[in-house]
This record gives sequence, C-alpha cells and structure tokens, in this order.
Amino acid sequence: MSRALFRLDHLVTVVPNLLASTAMFESQTGILFPSGGEHTGMGTWNRVSGVDHSRRELDRRLYLELIARNPKEPLTQHPWLGLDRAPTLRELSLITWAVRTTDIEKAAASARKAGVVMGSVLPMSRAMPDKTLNWKLTLRDDRSMLEGGLLPFFIDWLGNEAHPAASLAESGSRLLSLRILHAEPERIRKNLISMGLESLLDAGDVQVQYGDSPDLVARIQAPKGTFDLSRSGLKKLTQSQ
Repeated sequence: MSRALFRLDHLVTVVPNLLASTAMFESQTGILFPSGGEHTGMGTWNRVSGVDHSRRELDRRLYLELIARNPKEPLTQHPWLGLDRAPTLRELSLITWAVRTTDIEKAAASARKAGVVMGSVLPMSRAMPDKTLNWKLTLRDDRSMLEGGLLPFFIDWLGNEAHPAASLAESGSRLLSLRILHAEPERIRKNLISMGLESLLDAGDVQVQYGDSPDLVARIQAPKGTFDLSRSGLKKLTQSQ
C-alpha cells in the first residue's frame, strides 16, 4: 500500500462533561475549541481544535477532539470509546487516535489480511450549525478499541468533504510528539506495521516505547506552556522536563 496513503488525523480525548471540560482545558492551556457538534445516532458530542504538527512539511490538517456523552441522546447498545464508563470518569483521558486514509475499504482489508481486524467501515456524520459533516471510519461490532485504543482506527473524509481542521483558526498549539507506552513495545510496533503504518513510525509521527502500564501520551506546545496529555489527564511540564 502506498506510503503516502496515511496521515495522522486527530487525537481523541474522552471527557466527563463536554462543556465543563472544554472550559477547563481552554483555561489551563490557552487552546480554544471553537467548533463541534453532535454525532448522529452515537450518543456523543464533541469540540475540536486545530493543531499544527512539529514537522512543518506535513499536511497540517490535524486536530484535537474532546468528546463526551451527549445528554440529549441515549448511548447505543455498545457504546464506543468506553463511554459507558463516563459517569465514573473524573479526568479527561487521551483514549485513542485516528489515521486518515483516502481509501478506507482498501486499508481495512489490507490490515485484516495481515491479521489486524479493524472492524466494519461505517458512515458517520456530525450535525453542525450550518451543515452536516460526513465521513467513514472503522469500528468493531462490539465497539472495542484495538489494544484498548493504543492502536488507531482509520478515517476517510471522502475526498469531497472539507477536513474539520481546515476551517479552524490558528490555535497557537503544536503537536511535538505522540508516544505509545506498552510492556511489549515490539508487538505494538509489529501491529502498526501490519496496519500499513510503517511510514508513520519511520517519520517519527508516532513512537512506541516501553512502559509498565499501557498509555498514550501526546506532548503539546500550547499558548500557556507545554503539556502532556495522556490516559491520566493533562499535565503541564516544567522547563526541566
């Protein structure tokens, strides 16, 4: 499969309360989340913010997503992103990440052939004030995440759809690194390669390192400092870090 087929698309952060968590995130980091909407039929809603990539030669269409249960809708029978645990969620949590592809059916089939079952390719939509945004993504039937979310899902913006980050104003934030921590880093790395994502590893877009506990850590340069966003929340780094 072509190395140019994949791009880091967005980081998915589950929050206990969308409005309160967005306000907290904006206050602590200075990153604003001006856009968002409701995911039709999924029982969730979100806010998004455009993020630059530290490697400027990359397509800069990357965004950070805060997502929560939508109090206006019931959750589906098999909630995605572990949102059935949302009532007990106290901190925001970087739960998983998405990789953009221009041919999601081909990408999912290739991964399946290599032993990584991405699930079905499903049409999705998000209602916005002035339009409805449409895309496709891979989702397992039971809504479980690959390696608990450490491995990404695929997303396809269908070519004729404007990417969400394209219309977002500069937020003054930049993704410095994305790290997967796991006790078996070689197995995680092999799974990424089986998914066709060797180019992301080679380019340093994502790094796989040893860790006692599974974790996903995004280091983000923001207007109010440098932060690590992980499974355990948001942490501002000191200059020595």
